Amino acid sequence: MLTYLGDLLRISLDRMNVQEVPLRDDIAFIERYLKIEKTRMGKRLHVTMDFAPETLDALVPVMLTQPVLENAIKHGIAPSSKRGSITISSRRHNTMLHLLVEDSGNGIAAPTEEHLKTGYGLRNTKERLKLLYGDAATMTFANTDTGGFRVTLSIPFRIQSV
Repeated sequence: MLTYLGDLLRISLDRMNVQEVPLRDDIAFIERYLKIEKTRMGKRLHVTMDFAPETLDALVPVMLTQPVLENAIKHGIAPSSKRGSITISSRRHNTMLHLLVEDSGNGIAAPTEEHLKTGYGLRNTKERLKLLYGDAATMTFANTDTGGFRVTLSIPFRIQSV
């Protein structure tokens, strides 16, 4: 676990002066983060990743997905002794990139914008999106039909020009 943590710290330091990275780099970061969480939670945590190939070169804010994923683990999976699952996915829809993090937890009672005031992960993510993209980006969240919780991040689809 210390090795995985060291990897995360090195990546964080390497990206201190960078605003955006290709989605594939964000995925590599969350894969390392998930190794730590899987070591901690064992078989209780099951993660499915479903990233559309055409989205892997899309630019995203550095460490965009990790706080949303951490929130899903902390509030959706960890409170239960049962096995929980998280799905992380990406899709391109015309000029937008959509990233989705969904957990199989119990959801929250009447999710509203007020929930952003109680924690840091979702609130900071929404503020970062607003600073970087203005009204062109959105973060939506809701309970799922099966009882879990879903966060969808939508940002303009851009790739790094060569």
